[in-house]
Amino acid sequence: LNAIVGMSELLLDTQKDESTRSRAKMIRVSADALLSVINDVLDFSKIEAGRMQIDPYPLDLPLLLTDTLTIMKPLAAAKRIGFLTELDPYLPKLVLCDGHRLRQILLNLMGNAIKFTNTGFVALRVDPIKITDTIARIQFCCIDTGIGISEDVRSRLFKPFEQADGTITRRFGGTGLGLAISRQLAEAMGGGIRIDEAVGGGSVFMMTLPLVGANAEVCSALAALIGHG
Repeated sequence: LNAIVGMSELLLDTQKDESTRSRAKMIRVSADALLSVINDVLDFSKIEAGRMQIDPYPLDLPLLLTDTLTIMKPLAAAKRIGFLTELDPYLPKLVLCDGHRLRQILLNLMGNAIKFTNTGFVALRVDPIKITDTIARIQFCCIDTGIGISEDVRSRLFKPFEQADGTITRRFGGTGLGLAISRQLAEAMGGGIRIDEAVGGGSVFMMTLPLVGANAEVCSALAALIGHG
Protein backbone atom coordinates (compact mmCIF):
# COMPACT_ATOMS: atom_id res chain seq x y z
CA LEU A 1 0.00 0.00 0.00
CA ASN A 2 2.88 2.36 0.74
CA ALA A 3 4.26 1.50 -2.70
CA ILE A 4 0.94 2.45 -4.28
CA VAL A 5 0.96 5.77 -2.43
CA GLY A 6 4.55 6.42 -3.49
CA MET A 7 4.02 5.55 -7.16
CA SER A 8 0.84 7.61 -7.40
CA GLU A 9 2.74 10.56 -5.92
CA LEU A 10 5.49 10.02 -8.51
CA LEU A 11 2.88 10.07 -11.30
CA LEU A 12 1.42 13.31 -9.96
CA ASP A 13 4.89 14.88 -9.91
CA THR A 14 5.87 13.77 -13.42
CA GLN A 15 2.69 13.64 -15.49
CA LYS A 16 1.26 16.74 -17.13
CA ASP A 17 -1.65 15.06 -18.87
CA GLU A 18 -4.75 16.04 -16.89
CA SER A 19 -6.54 12.74 -17.49
CA THR A 20 -3.58 10.76 -16.14
CA ARG A 21 -3.19 13.14 -13.20
CA SER A 22 -6.87 12.81 -12.35
CA ARG A 23 -6.61 9.00 -12.24
CA ALA A 24 -3.38 9.15 -10.23
CA LYS A 25 -4.98 11.53 -7.75
CA MET A 26 -7.93 9.15 -7.33
CA ILE A 27 -5.50 6.29 -6.63
CA ARG A 28 -3.61 8.43 -4.11
CA VAL A 29 -6.75 9.55 -2.26
CA SER A 30 -8.13 6.00 -2.14
CA ALA A 31 -4.81 4.57 -0.96
CA ASP A 32 -4.51 7.22 1.77
CA ALA A 33 -8.04 6.43 2.95
CA LEU A 34 -7.32 2.70 3.05
CA LEU A 35 -4.02 3.27 4.85
CA SER A 36 -5.85 5.32 7.48
CA VAL A 37 -8.37 2.50 8.00
CA ILE A 38 -5.58 -0.09 8.34
CA ASN A 39 -3.70 2.04 10.88
CA ASP A 40 -6.88 2.55 12.93
CA VAL A 41 -7.65 -1.17 12.96
CA LEU A 42 -4.07 -2.06 13.91
CA ASP A 43 -4.02 0.48 16.74
CA PHE A 44 -7.40 -0.67 18.01
CA SER A 45 -6.26 -4.31 17.91
CA LYS A 46 -3.19 -3.41 19.98
CA ILE A 47 -5.35 -1.62 22.53
CA GLU A 48 -7.81 -4.53 22.75
CA ALA A 49 -4.93 -6.96 23.24
CA GLY A 50 -3.32 -4.73 25.88
CA ARG A 51 -0.24 -4.31 23.69
CA MET A 52 -0.40 -0.56 23.11
CA GLN A 53 2.71 0.97 24.66
CA ILE A 54 3.23 4.56 25.72
CA ASP A 55 6.86 5.54 25.22
CA PRO A 56 7.57 8.95 26.81
CA TYR A 57 10.67 10.89 25.92
CA PRO A 58 11.84 14.51 26.36
CA LEU A 59 10.40 16.76 23.69
CA ASP A 60 9.93 20.42 22.85
CA LEU A 61 6.16 20.82 23.35
CA PRO A 62 5.68 24.15 21.47
CA LEU A 63 7.72 22.79 18.54
CA LEU A 64 5.65 19.59 18.38
CA LEU A 65 2.44 21.64 18.42
CA THR A 66 3.71 23.98 15.71
CA ASP A 67 4.75 21.08 13.47
CA THR A 68 1.39 19.36 13.99
CA LEU A 69 -0.55 22.52 13.16
CA THR A 70 1.52 22.97 10.00
CA ILE A 71 0.24 19.60 8.80
CA MET A 72 -3.41 20.57 9.32
CA LYS A 73 -3.41 24.11 7.87
CA PRO A 74 -3.52 23.02 4.19
CA LEU A 75 -6.54 20.80 4.89
CA ALA A 76 -8.46 23.74 6.33
CA ALA A 77 -7.31 26.00 3.51
CA ALA A 78 -8.56 23.48 0.94
CA LYS A 79 -12.05 23.76 2.46
CA ARG A 80 -11.77 27.55 2.71
CA ILE A 81 -12.43 27.61 6.43
CA GLY A 82 -10.52 29.49 9.09
CA PHE A 83 -7.77 27.76 11.04
CA LEU A 84 -6.98 29.45 14.33
CA THR A 85 -4.40 28.57 16.97
CA GLU A 86 -3.68 29.95 20.41
CA LEU A 87 -0.72 28.56 22.32
CA ASP A 88 -0.34 29.99 25.79
CA PRO A 89 3.07 31.68 26.13
CA TYR A 90 3.49 30.03 29.54
CA LEU A 91 3.39 26.50 28.14
CA PRO A 92 6.40 24.53 29.40
CA LYS A 93 9.00 24.08 26.69
CA LEU A 94 10.47 20.74 27.68
CA VAL A 95 8.20 17.88 28.80
CA LEU A 96 8.40 14.11 29.06
CA CYS A 97 5.73 12.73 26.75
CA ASP A 98 5.06 10.22 23.99
CA GLY A 99 5.14 12.79 21.20
CA HIS A 100 4.06 10.29 18.54
CA ARG A 101 0.85 9.47 20.43
CA LEU A 102 0.17 13.08 21.36
CA ARG A 103 0.49 14.09 17.70
CA GLN A 104 -1.78 11.17 16.71
CA ILE A 105 -4.52 12.37 19.07
CA LEU A 106 -4.28 15.98 17.95
CA LEU A 107 -4.30 15.05 14.28
CA ASN A 108 -7.40 12.95 14.87
CA LEU A 109 -9.28 15.66 16.76
CA MET A 110 -8.36 18.43 14.33
CA GLY A 111 -8.83 16.20 11.29
CA ASN A 112 -12.36 15.37 12.44
CA ALA A 113 -13.09 19.03 13.13
CA ILE A 114 -11.97 20.03 9.63
CA LYS A 115 -13.82 17.11 8.03
CA PHE A 116 -17.15 18.05 9.64
CA THR A 117 -16.82 21.84 9.18
CA ASN A 118 -17.89 23.40 5.90
CA THR A 119 -18.17 27.03 6.99
CA GLY A 120 -16.62 29.02 9.79
CA PHE A 121 -13.43 27.86 11.46
CA VAL A 122 -11.51 25.24 13.38
CA ALA A 123 -9.38 26.33 16.33
CA LEU A 124 -6.90 24.74 18.70
CA ARG A 125 -6.19 26.36 22.05
CA VAL A 126 -3.53 24.94 24.38
CA ASP A 127 -3.26 26.18 27.97
CA PRO A 128 -1.39 25.09 31.09
CA ILE A 129 -3.96 24.45 33.83
CA LYS A 130 -1.41 23.81 36.55
CA ILE A 131 2.38 23.79 36.58
CA THR A 132 4.56 22.50 39.40
CA ASP A 133 8.23 21.57 39.57
CA THR A 134 7.49 18.11 38.17
CA ILE A 135 4.06 18.12 36.48
CA ALA A 136 2.55 20.38 33.85
CA ARG A 137 -1.17 19.75 33.46
CA ILE A 138 -2.06 20.87 29.94
CA GLN A 139 -5.49 21.37 28.36
CA PHE A 140 -5.88 20.98 24.60
CA CYS A 141 -9.15 22.45 23.32
CA CYS A 142 -10.27 21.76 19.73
CA ILE A 143 -13.19 23.97 18.68
CA ASP A 144 -15.15 23.92 15.43
CA THR A 145 -18.24 25.50 13.89
CA GLY A 146 -19.20 22.28 12.10
CA ILE A 147 -22.28 20.07 12.07
CA GLY A 148 -22.25 19.55 15.84
CA ILE A 149 -23.09 16.43 17.81
CA SER A 150 -26.45 15.85 19.44
CA GLU A 151 -26.60 15.16 23.18
CA ASP A 152 -27.86 11.59 22.75
CA VAL A 153 -24.87 10.76 20.51
CA ARG A 154 -22.19 12.15 22.82
CA SER A 155 -22.54 9.33 25.35
CA ARG A 156 -21.55 6.73 22.75
CA LEU A 157 -19.29 8.78 20.51
CA PHE A 158 -16.08 7.37 22.00
CA LYS A 159 -17.20 3.76 21.61
CA PRO A 160 -15.52 1.70 18.85
CA PHE A 161 -17.10 1.90 15.38
CA GLU A 162 -19.56 4.57 16.52
CA GLN A 163 -20.47 7.59 14.42
CA ALA A 164 -23.37 9.97 14.75
CA ASP A 165 -25.49 8.07 12.20
CA GLY A 166 -25.25 6.17 8.92
CA THR A 167 -25.29 9.33 6.84
CA ILE A 168 -22.05 10.46 8.49
CA THR A 169 -20.24 7.38 7.20
CA ARG A 170 -21.64 7.81 3.70
CA ARG A 171 -20.88 11.55 3.51
CA PHE A 172 -17.56 11.76 5.31
CA GLY A 173 -16.15 8.22 5.50
CA GLY A 174 -14.03 6.98 8.40
CA THR A 175 -14.04 3.88 10.58
CA GLY A 176 -15.56 5.22 13.78
CA LEU A 177 -12.37 4.15 15.57
CA GLY A 178 -10.42 7.40 15.71
CA LEU A 179 -12.10 8.91 18.76
CA ALA A 180 -12.14 5.58 20.62
CA ILE A 181 -8.41 5.19 20.02
CA SER A 182 -7.72 8.81 20.96
CA ARG A 183 -9.57 8.55 24.28
CA GLN A 184 -7.81 5.31 25.22
CA LEU A 185 -4.43 6.80 24.30
CA ALA A 186 -5.17 9.89 26.38
CA GLU A 187 -6.19 7.73 29.34
CA ALA A 188 -3.07 5.59 28.94
CA MET A 189 -1.07 8.83 29.19
CA GLY A 190 -2.83 9.71 32.44
CA GLY A 191 -5.38 12.14 31.00
CA GLY A 192 -8.76 12.10 29.32
CA ILE A 193 -10.98 13.57 26.59
CA ARG A 194 -14.50 14.94 26.82
CA ILE A 195 -16.84 16.73 24.44
CA ASP A 196 -19.03 19.79 24.89
CA GLU A 197 -21.37 21.68 22.59
CA ALA A 198 -19.92 24.86 21.17
CA VAL A 199 -21.86 28.06 21.70
CA GLY A 200 -23.75 28.77 18.48
CA GLY A 201 -23.20 25.28 17.05
CA GLY A 202 -20.29 23.02 16.37
CA SER A 203 -18.31 20.99 18.88
CA VAL A 204 -15.62 21.39 21.50
CA PHE A 205 -13.28 18.50 22.32
CA MET A 206 -11.17 19.02 25.43
CA MET A 207 -8.22 16.83 26.32
CA THR A 208 -6.26 17.18 29.53
CA LEU A 209 -2.85 15.54 29.97
CA PRO A 210 -0.41 15.57 32.89
CA LEU A 211 2.97 15.99 31.23
CA VAL A 212 5.95 15.22 33.43
CA GLY A 213 8.92 17.50 33.55
CA ALA A 214 8.42 21.24 33.47
CA ASN A 215 12.18 21.72 33.73
CA ALA A 216 15.20 20.25 31.98
CA GLU A 217 16.70 18.52 35.05
CA VAL A 218 13.60 16.42 35.69
CA CYS A 219 13.33 15.48 32.02
CA SER A 220 16.98 14.46 31.84
CA ALA A 221 16.76 12.29 34.95
CA LEU A 222 13.57 10.53 33.86
CA ALA A 223 14.81 10.13 30.29
CA ALA A 224 17.89 8.34 31.60
CA LEU A 225 15.70 5.95 33.60
CA ILE A 226 13.70 4.90 30.52
CA GLY A 227 16.64 4.78 28.17
CA HIS A 228 16.16 8.01 26.24
CA GLY A 229 19.16 9.86 27.61
